[in-house]
Amino acid sequence: MSRVALLNSRRTPTLGPGWTVDIGDHVSALAWSPDKRLLAAAALGGPVYLLDATDGRCVATLPGHEFGTAAVGWRPGQTVLATGGQDGKVRLWSAPEGKCLAQLTAGADWVECLAWSMDGGVLATGAGRKLRLWTPDGDLLRECSPHASTVTDIVWHPTRQQLATACYGGVSFWQPERTDPIRQFAWKGSLLSLAWSPNGKLLASGNQDSSVHFWFVADGEDLHMGGYAVKVRELAWSADSRLLATGGSVDVVIWDCSKRAGPANTRPSELQYHGALIAQLAFQRKGDLLASGCAAGAIAIWKPREAQAPLGAARLSGAISQLTWSPDGARVAAATSEGMVGMFEAPAT
Repeated sequence: MSRVALLNSRRTPTLGPGWTVDIGDHVSALAWSPDKRLLAAAALGGPVYLLDATDGRCVATLPGHEFGTAAVGWRPGQTVLATGGQDGKVRLWSAPEGKCLAQLTAGADWVECLAWSMDGGVLATGAGRKLRLWTPDGDLLRECSPHASTVTDIVWHPTRQQLATACYGGVSFWQPERTDPIRQFAWKGSLLSLAWSPNGKLLASGNQDSSVHFWFVADGEDLHMGGYAVKVRELAWSADSRLLATGGSVDVVIWDCSKRAGPANTRPSELQYHGALIAQLAFQRKGDLLASGCAAGAIAIWKPREAQAPLGAARLSGAISQLTWSPDGARVAAATSEGMVGMFEAPAT
């Protein structure tokens, strides 16, 4: 029996969907509103659909961005949605009315990423080599000094008013009141994604060269983990900062970062189920459940500390392109390259 057939033959409980809808296009971004009432689903072709989280009903369709929407982000504690796209613009929308509140020029043809600060007081956008910081009303606070190459990710510190950005060559750290970076970690390579541990002590990057890199933020010491099958974009920290789940393989690779030296000189554990490359990973914000999605459309829910088998699984049509937990961790939403969006209840533990 082939490995894929063997994995699929396991008796894993099926996750019953709360609902599924088809928006008819590759879902490029997916985000829950802070009040848990809406899901913003961005289509690669441009429109952004605001879906009722209870039943999947579309309550508003935003025109989004010409040539495609690449990023969305809800302002914390508010019903304001920021979107960025291939037209080089960032737009702020009121929800669920769908009114455009402001249009921002990000500084390049393509908006790679955007992120709100934890208190919702600053919006950071990355377009080309430019990092720009904005007020919640869309006024420009400042344009930071240019990066050496395209900004590939932006992540805010979990407790401080500080952010980190990734590009080819390393990580830069910024404070909203300053134009130049306050600190930089150099690393010769192409960084694709960043993830800050919830306690703020470790910063991880997923890389083009099929590796994961760790930095201890306090002193800048670093660790390098190679040997992945493909480039790594998928990173997810557990709520207590002990575990980092990574993609780059057909299995979910879990690094134990609970020791003082982090995962140095250790071997990761591997969660086997999917049989196709991992495409998305997400831990609950509170709690210890991990959701994974793969290129074959399968979704699995795990409790990594207690079991090596999924608590439940489901399948959608198309590769999983987005995966995100509701703010309270009670539900997980998934979306695919074929335009399917589904909501699933967290399994009982």
